[in-house]
Amino acid sequence: MVGTGAPRPRNYTADEADRREWFPWQDKLSCSLDLLAHLPRSVFSEKQLDLLFWLLQINGVNNIPSVFVMKEDQKALQAMAGIDSIKYAGALGHNYYVNDIGQIISQEMANPRVRPHLHFYPEDAGNSLSEAWQGARWLHTMDDSLLTPMVRVTDTGGSHQDYYIHEPTLLMSGQACIPHRWFIRDKKYFAKAWELQNSGNGNDAKWIIREDRPIEVSASDLQFSLPFFEAFAESEGLPSPHLIAKTIRLDGSSIQAERTCYTNPWRTKAHGRRVLSFPIWLYCDDTSGNVSKKWNKHNSFLFTAAGLPRKHVQREYNVHFLSTSNIAPPLEMLDGIVEQLRKYQDEGIGCWDMHLGEEVLVFIVVLALLGDNPMQSELACHMGLAAKLFCRVCWVSSRTNADKDEEEESEDNGSDAQSVGSLGSAAGSARSGNSVVRTLKRRKAVETRESMVDRVYRFMQKGDPRNKYQSQKLLGNIFTTAAQTGGKTEATKLKTKYGLKDRFQEFFIEKLYKSIKGKNGRAASMAMTAELSKLPKNHSSPVWRIKGLDPHTDTPVEILHVILLGILKYFWRDAVARVSDQHKPTLIARLSSLNTSGLGIPTIGGKTLVQYCRSLTGRDFRVISQVAPFVLHDLDLPMECLKAWMALTSLVPLIWQPEIPDVVQHLSAIKSGIDHLLNCTARWTPRWFNKPKFHILLHLVDHIRDFGPASLFATEAFESFNAIIRMKSVHSNRQAPSRDIARAFAQVNRLRHIISGGFFAVKEDRAFDVSLAEYKFQIPDPASEGGQETSYTTYVYRQYGVGPKNIARDSIVSHYIGFYSTDPSRTVGRCILDTQKARSWRKTLTGGKCDFPSVPEKTQLQNLRFNTAKSVELLNGDVCRPGDWVLVADASISGTGQRVATIWEIIQTVGSPLSLQGRPDFVSVRVADITGVSSFHYMPTLCLTDQIKIVGLQDINCSANVQHNCLECRCQTDKFVPVREEREESTRTRMSVNHRTPRGNSNRISEWILNTAKMRDAIYIQRFRQTAPAIERQRAIEEGVAREIFEEKATRQQPHRNPGPSIQRDVLAHSQTSHMSHSLNQPRRLTQIQSQKIH
Repeated sequence: MVGTGAPRPRNYTADEADRREWFPWQDKLSCSLDLLAHLPRSVFSEKQLDLLFWLLQINGVNNIPSVFVMKEDQKALQAMAGIDSIKYAGALGHNYYVNDIGQIISQEMANPRVRPHLHFYPEDAGNSLSEAWQGARWLHTMDDSLLTPMVRVTDTGGSHQDYYIHEPTLLMSGQACIPHRWFIRDKKYFAKAWELQNSGNGNDAKWIIREDRPIEVSASDLQFSLPFFEAFAESEGLPSPHLIAKTIRLDGSSIQAERTCYTNPWRTKAHGRRVLSFPIWLYCDDTSGNVSKKWNKHNSFLFTAAGLPRKHVQREYNVHFLSTSNIAPPLEMLDGIVEQLRKYQDEGIGCWDMHLGEEVLVFIVVLALLGDNPMQSELACHMGLAAKLFCRVCWVSSRTNADKDEEEESEDNGSDAQSVGSLGSAAGSARSGNSVVRTLKRRKAVETRESMVDRVYRFMQKGDPRNKYQSQKLLGNIFTTAAQTGGKTEATKLKTKYGLKDRFQEFFIEKLYKSIKGKNGRAASMAMTAELSKLPKNHSSPVWRIKGLDPHTDTPVEILHVILLGILKYFWRDAVARVSDQHKPTLIARLSSLNTSGLGIPTIGGKTLVQYCRSLTGRDFRVISQVAPFVLHDLDLPMECLKAWMALTSLVPLIWQPEIPDVVQHLSAIKSGIDHLLNCTARWTPRWFNKPKFHILLHLVDHIRDFGPASLFATEAFESFNAIIRMKSVHSNRQAPSRDIARAFAQVNRLRHIISGGFFAVKEDRAFDVSLAEYKFQIPDPASEGGQETSYTTYVYRQYGVGPKNIARDSIVSHYIGFYSTDPSRTVGRCILDTQKARSWRKTLTGGKCDFPSVPEKTQLQNLRFNTAKSVELLNGDVCRPGDWVLVADASISGTGQRVATIWEIIQTVGSPLSLQGRPDFVSVRVADITGVSSFHYMPTLCLTDQIKIVGLQDINCSANVQHNCLECRCQTDKFVPVREEREESTRTRMSVNHRTPRGNSNRISEWILNTAKMRDAIYIQRFRQTAPAIERQRAIEEGVAREIFEEKATRQQPHRNPGPSIQRDVLAHSQTSHMSHSLNQPRRLTQIQSQKIH
């Protein structure tokens, strides 16, 4: 029977009980429909909503709102607790929308799931480094005025003083100083300050600022802030704090005081509120707005709060949308964002701090610009990776002035893996029916040995650093030259010379060129002058107007694209192309047979990684990095290639290590690892050094020192967020994508804030029940300023009602919104019991080997019963089962402080306190000894012993990945196992590795290798890291260059013949089929050699 659900009238108002329970929605149906329509990854079109409303109606649900009524309700909610999407008429002629970043940050400050985790002060953590606020940029190099400018010190009586930077302050000791930077050390506030020196006695006494005498001051040593200092100076016999005679600089020079008032401007703006700095990671990238393969480019800006801890900052829940457009270029969109940034940096954002329970003033700071390499180059006004000066960070050059006439190309469809220099990748083949077109310039003469060595050596070193002031001056020179009649050619040469290209400025330069087209002499000069007068005041990139940001130094190396989708991708494609068709099944079998325990990944699909090596994602390359050392041997790859692979896989976990206990030692290890990788690669072949990413990697050490562990500024979370932007685009009518997508995300922000329990302000006269108010606050009306009597409006800060609060606890809703548990202790340590019955101690596996760990009376032990578990979750979140490898803390082991072992048994005492919590009482492990180091893998070799040891769960640091030493044991792929299809075993079989016990080793179970290439738990795994023998750089380059010249010479001598035995087999033995698939990936010169030999 069809229901008769009645529609909701437009003027519908729920009763007061429903409104109170479901505040700010009217009732349960309104709340649930709003949730369904605006969950981040649950997107509905209007047609789909109509279908949903029909479904509700025929099932007899009453008061069903129409789409129109629903939109009207959402507008009211958006006005109450949402954010605005602001329209901008771009300087380049495009319209676009930007969500109000100030309102988003206001929501973050009032969100109980975010605000308790935010940090606003830099921290001096000594040698450790794990968060952005511990990095050198936030702690040392960021401009003082962009940091949190004050601390509030409360005395025992409850009164407080606000101490601002750049204000004279009096200490308990009677000494005066001027704090200029607040920071935290050991959870206490400290200030870096300049000493104030009293210049004399009497009425003529003044203060001298001694910047050459820096001091550190603890907040506990502060006595008077500026207002109190000014009030008590005369009674203390001290000059007024505003009487500053001069400042003595660090170099000893002095300047006369230029101010008569030393009050920090933020003190005046704050009106007694705290002032906090809110640094952000600002990200820009392009993504397609289509689900199909047809590219529909959307440039998007996103951000996250840099003050969030590492484990929170990369969560999708904390990624915020700002703007997108399929027509406006990134720098034009950045112009509107910078306008908001400058507004809030000047005025601040008044918002409710739910953690402090008071209103505060917040201003925004951009800590760094994130994105892939082409985007970071565009934001830095750099020409890109295909330029002669291909690095946005330094002045390194791909070639000398004598190398102008050479072939240039780009790879990866113009993405960030472009080639530079004379050793670029070839693209002389067709793939999937699409021809790759190359434009060749006049070929240069053959390089000499000396010039090639010099060029490769220069590529492997950092050049002089770029800086924003230098680039602004040079871009100004380019614009001045272009603004002269006939200056187009010279301006183009200057852009090439400097490696700079301001795409925002280029728009106006092109307008200048068009204004004089077809004109000469005086007419051209007059037309140029007229066009110049029409240009806006800000005709250069808005990136230069972001306070405190240098786009050359503050665009950190993006490890996803530089390493996983860069160097590792190049190496894997090259390795697969080099492996013959005869050996490819062996490679696939090895990959599919690997032990993935401890890696946190499912069984590896070897066929996918090999057959589709050109279509893999970052996740796939993450897997390859951890297993490549165990599958590439004995496949006829040159030893130099394998050494480069070992260097790369040894380096990756160091870079991804999220916590750095000793930053000096760690950065030294990374620098050595990068140098070793480059040296191994140069000895293999210098052809790889046409790839700019090998050079960009050199700057990673500085960026980790400045911004914290590399995982902090990785972009995986942002890349994942692109899928949500795509869904918003797909479910719109695509008539106004920037506006519609911005408004859709504004609704998402509003829903996220309310359902997270965030506070939002409601005018007291509009709150239907003021008794429910959590907090009240008064702010002055703007109309009351200017000498009139001040009037105030009372706002009530409220949260959602009981109904939405209960809905937010639902697992489905929390999953779609992106809630994450802030209390991991709820699940860690939990074990899942096996099906065996409880039994006595002696009947357990451990009881047959060991005595009970404690010593109860014999009768008491006889009464105890024990369960065993089939899995347990370690304290770090790893799930382990009996037989899995783990690292167990053991202070008696020098160096590493831990043992390698396998889990023997997980035991729970029946009725014990831990068993009531679902946790094991202890774990028995089988200990392994480290027997040496593999000369091929440079990893520890292991041998299992018969020793069983009982440990507590807290003693197990993490899971480990241990692989069989197939190289030394000579394991073959002569085993066949059934293929699983449709989750069942089929009659088909596949090759698998048949692991063998080494000869002469009958007393041992097997030989094993501890996989130190594992990326997770690097803080524990890397204690076992083994360093490969160092390679002297000059020698490595000369060997690689000699091999390159030898191969070229042999090619020129026999250009139309197949490679003979005199040519090295490991480099040139490729079939024509192999060449076709390989030529798009490997360096250009190698492909040219092969093309001549094959054809």
